[in-house]
Amino acid sequence: MDEKIVLRYTQGSKTGRVEEFPLEKARATGLTVGRESTCEIAFDADRDDLVSRTHSKITVEGDNPPNFWIGDLGSRNGTYVNKQRISSRVKLMPGDIVQLGPGGPEFEFDLNPRPAGMARATRLASEMHPAAMTREASAPPPVQPMPMGPPPMGAPPMQMGAPMGGGMRPPGTVGKATVERMIHDTQKKSKKTLWAVIGIAAAVILIGGAAFWGKMMQIATPKTLTATQIAEMYNDSVVLIETGWKLVDTQSGLVVNQLYIPNEIKSNSSKPKPMIQGGPAMLPVFVPSQDGGLEPLLTTETNDGKNKAIGGNLSGSGFVVSSDGFILTNRHVAASWFTTYDFQDEVGVAVVKQGNKTTLEPVKPPQGWVPADAKVMLKAGQGLDDIGQFVQGKTLEGRNDYLDVTFAQTRIRVPAKTARVSDHADVTMIQISLPKALKKCELFDNWDTIKAGDTVTVMGYPGISALMTTKAVNVDDLGTQGRTFTVPVPTVTATNVSQLVRGKAAVTDAVRSNEGDLYQLSTSATGHGNSGGPTFDDHGRVVGIFVQGKATAGAMVTYALPIKYGMELMGLTKVL
Repeated sequence: MDEKIVLRYTQGSKTGRVEEFPLEKARATGLTVGRESTCEIAFDADRDDLVSRTHSKITVEGDNPPNFWIGDLGSRNGTYVNKQRISSRVKLMPGDIVQLGPGGPEFEFDLNPRPAGMARATRLASEMHPAAMTREASAPPPVQPMPMGPPPMGAPPMQMGAPMGGGMRPPGTVGKATVERMIHDTQKKSKKTLWAVIGIAAAVILIGGAAFWGKMMQIATPKTLTATQIAEMYNDSVVLIETGWKLVDTQSGLVVNQLYIPNEIKSNSSKPKPMIQGGPAMLPVFVPSQDGGLEPLLTTETNDGKNKAIGGNLSGSGFVVSSDGFILTNRHVAASWFTTYDFQDEVGVAVVKQGNKTTLEPVKPPQGWVPADAKVMLKAGQGLDDIGQFVQGKTLEGRNDYLDVTFAQTRIRVPAKTARVSDHADVTMIQISLPKALKKCELFDNWDTIKAGDTVTVMGYPGISALMTTKAVNVDDLGTQGRTFTVPVPTVTATNVSQLVRGKAAVTDAVRSNEGDLYQLSTSATGHGNSGGPTFDDHGRVVGIFVQGKATAGAMVTYALPIKYGMELMGLTKVL
């Protein structure tokens, strides 16, 4: 019989329903819980409004028996297991109750069939209810019955003719008034005992309740961690990313180059003169763009290597966000063609067309040009006089020649692929494939609550750090001997949020995010290469993605992008 995960809904819009999920499906991709339609465990988008779009995730690890885990995905209202809010991934057992937010939907986790040895954990019995204690304490002790037989030996005889209930009573017996007084005293003592018991019970309940809620608060409030503790927790989750990319013509599959021409003006009567005095031998060519600026004139021809390919090589940082290999980083690290391009030359020439006449004018290379926005490209055999229509659609596309991930203190480069690219923020999600589960970082969107002065910890691989290297010697004679590899060691920077930069992203800006919602950091001990690294709060949760630094008048400030933009890539955000 195929093993299945069984969810019995006990609260919320799905109350009374039962859902089953194949164990192998859960083992392969996990079960995401949320209001997004793409979630495996999907809730009603309108009625279950305490549930986040991607709220939590159930994963499966190991065999015989398998281990089941649930972790919160940075939801706004939290995930509870058996009425306790979880701050990190916790183990699930059959019979456990999962609740999505206080008062939110609930379901009971179970397996069919239950593996041997995986019975539900023993439940502790409740304390005696105060009402039961009251009933027991209020019952008076039984009154001993009066002796009805003959008087004991030696007792004086009862006087005959005396009324039993009157002023005379048999010697050695108890009269009616005495009995009534005894009953009254007993009831009085019982009431005192009752109130004493109630007082003791109330004190026990208050003390126990205070201890219980104190414990609950400890569970619900994550522990404050030092930068050292955070580094120890996530050393294996922060990765080095190395990439090389090119702009490609999707129709021909050829690399796209910028056109270069000789820095000379030819004349029939004399030797050629330079167009730009003191300039380089070859000059890059630019043309007017549709927005009134400049952009490079592109071609797929190499001109014997004189034309330069649009592309680059760089390194950055990233962090694991799922046990099955998804990693968040900056868009300018893993999909660089979506960010501004740095031209290597200081001068160039621009093509100016006035009627049928084409002239060249000296210019400085533009700033802010984005390769993904490229619109002007010469076709094979065309010259400067043949500049025609702007290219449309995805005629030109960026591609990574390589995209490698390396874990801390290792030398093996793991190939990665681009999974998703944000269309409005400097964030990209990539994916690697490994046969083992990875340690993921916990994410927490605190954009609405973070304050200037809050403590944060930045981890990553800035290029200015000292390099650690090692040599790998082949055990056979078929490979290169003694290759040297860089071994990444992440840096740890404890700092504070110095300012909250709350911007408003332009809807039409599909590829740039140099400004907008940012955390400005107090310390600038990181820098280039740290881009894409995680920024943790003092509970060890990722609240931001290190994104950029700015140098002004000899000073430098750094910024982190709120993690909410990274979390957008982990689900499907509806815009309609």
